[in-house]
Amino acid sequence: MKRRWILAVALLIGRSGVAQNFVPNGSFEEYAICPDYFSQWALVEGWTSPYTLSSDYFNACSAGVIAGVPLNQFGYQLAYDGDGYMGLATYAQGDPDYREVIAAELLQPLQVGVPVCVSMKVTCGGFVAGSANSAAWRARGPGLRFFVELPTDWGALLYPNDAVIHMDTVLADTTDWIDVSGTYVPDSAYRFLAITNFFADSLSWPEVQDIGGGFPLAYAFVDDVRVSENLSYCGSNVGAVERTTTGIQVVWDAIGNVVTIRSDDPLLSSTPIVLLNTQGQLVREVRWPPGASQIVFSTADLDAGLYVLNYGGSRGAASFLRLVHSPP
Repeated sequence: MKRRWILAVALLIGRSGVAQNFVPNGSFEEYAICPDYFSQWALVEGWTSPYTLSSDYFNACSAGVIAGVPLNQFGYQLAYDGDGYMGLATYAQGDPDYREVIAAELLQPLQVGVPVCVSMKVTCGGFVAGSANSAAWRARGPGLRFFVELPTDWGALLYPNDAVIHMDTVLADTTDWIDVSGTYVPDSAYRFLAITNFFADSLSWPEVQDIGGGFPLAYAFVDDVRVSENLSYCGSNVGAVERTTTGIQVVWDAIGNVVTIRSDDPLLSSTPIVLLNTQGQLVREVRWPPGASQIVFSTADLDAGLYVLNYGGSRGAASFLRLVHSPP
């Protein structure tokens, strides 16, 4: 029996608004003094490192090579926005309980039921010539979660194996910034966000990156963190992108009201794609074109509500993603 792919799509009418970023100092440009060593997260205005107290801050103002931009002790990378960014370990060889976390209190709490866009830019650290701090490993990249209050026991909550936005691939690019973005409908009046790899080691796919690296961790840089009720404000994609580990990609264009499903390998000819409402009633049915690598269909005529997109495939397990419908 073939497994079926299921995509949960929350199609809600979002209110318009100015491009206000609820994240304080989202590009880490405001700081007390210029960093000059490791673990100086406390210099960044509005941010904390609540778990291990060891996240790092890098800025072009630094005259040295430990905490500088673009060259520092954990990699070589220009800032995506401005002069600064932060860095954190996303995996530690032999220590499954180790993660580095950065967190901030939002400028205002999220409103229940009011959709927000969420995005951040990430890139992989490593390959520092002659440095004992070159990351020997790479693993799944960081994600972002919201909290009403920051946990006091991170060990109990560190690995929910889910996040509002997260990467479903190993973070391996040390040259370019990667956009991690999506939309989210809050179910609580969340006041804080936290960024780390929220997945256990078994779901982080660690692999050797630098065989000569002396730093037994995987490492990521983070910049340009955004949360806004203006759904066009976050990331390079308006909406969200979901890629499963089996090669299926679902792209939701929240402004254009278009869903695109892509497959690395063409799905079976005439594979049905069925859209159901929460009562299980058929809303729309289309067929996968023979030999095609993608299919595109509009959702502009849909009413507000929760929908389930069900499409048959020959590989993989079900994947779930919340997406927001916001008419122009």
